[in-house]
Amino acid sequence: MSTRPPRACIGAVMRFEAPYIVEWVAWHRILGFEIVIADNGGDDGQPLLLAKLDALGLITRIDVRGWSGNIQRRVYAMLFRWAQQQGVDTIGILDTDEFLEPMTIADQFDGSGAALVHDLFNNSQAAALAFNWMIFGDSHLPTGTLEPVVKRFVWAAERSFGGNALVKSFYHIKRCEAHVRTHLAFAQLTRVHVPNLPDRLMLHDGEPAVVRANAELRATPATTPEVSWRRARVRHYVIKTLDEYRTRKAGRDTKARLGEWADYNQQFFDHHNRNDVLAPLPVHALARLDHEIDEINGQLGKTAAVAIPDFVPYTRADLHNRWQSRPYLLGSCRALVRRLRRELGKATGQIKVEPKTSV
Repeated sequence: MSTRPPRACIGAVMRFEAPYIVEWVAWHRILGFEIVIADNGGDDGQPLLLAKLDALGLITRIDVRGWSGNIQRRVYAMLFRWAQQQGVDTIGILDTDEFLEPMTIADQFDGSGAALVHDLFNNSQAAALAFNWMIFGDSHLPTGTLEPVVKRFVWAAERSFGGNALVKSFYHIKRCEAHVRTHLAFAQLTRVHVPNLPDRLMLHDGEPAVVRANAELRATPATTPEVSWRRARVRHYVIKTLDEYRTRKAGRDTKARLGEWADYNQQFFDHHNRNDVLAPLPVHALARLDHEIDEINGQLGKTAAVAIPDFVPYTRADLHNRWQSRPYLLGSCRALVRRLRRELGKATGQIKVEPKTSV
């Protein structure tokens, strides 16, 4: 009887992230992960870039450009369902400014991320793994460059910094399924930072987990009493340089587009701009990353044009993706039914349309 190798995947939802995507994809592919990205759009060329990467077989792109509001948990539930249907064994959820760093990359880089995740799950009965952040400041750089993020920023917050107590998580699909009775429960399982599971079903950096989670699922992210970087950590480049931070916030945030970003976001930037300890990556890892980036860019340069249609709400594919994020779809379905009833009523004369009167 033949056995297939286990499949490890990392998923993300992206919006206005075009300058950083190739590096992020290259890094996690080297670590041995398949990549699935929910594309929430952006006029910076992100949809076209993701479509090309998908056409090359380097990632799987899922179009969620029609989704609005705070969509993180909705997309995470959909990605969990996608992994389940695709036969993926484990999936981690990260953002584009987060890079998983197994501590073994000092010795072995290629495949080390997937190997670590598989080993930790295989040696335990855990349904989820949690790894702490390592938050990086701007390294005193005034502006952004085209150099990879993980090469530019080498100064980080010391371990005791409160932000490092937050975690990001990886899920074991089959074991999570055992604690999810219905499809409707996936949304409750997939919080932004940790799954809604008892600590006994989780590992924190390979050890028994103690996660302080707010009882309100949409409230404050979960933290750990102590920060552990023994087996792995998530390098979090949350601010980069000030000009990059402003540009990204303006792309994502309506208020930022109107120039109202200064107070809250400046405070956020200053709070996270920590340049306390030097934490460069190994030279061989950076060289390997440079090579992978060049390989991907070379393939992109040879790729034929990819057509990206304008997004039309309620296409068949979009409805399928929304269905995977139940129960969030229920509101969209109700709105669609009301809309169809109104249009049907107008067409049959059951709803009388009053002519507009000039004032």
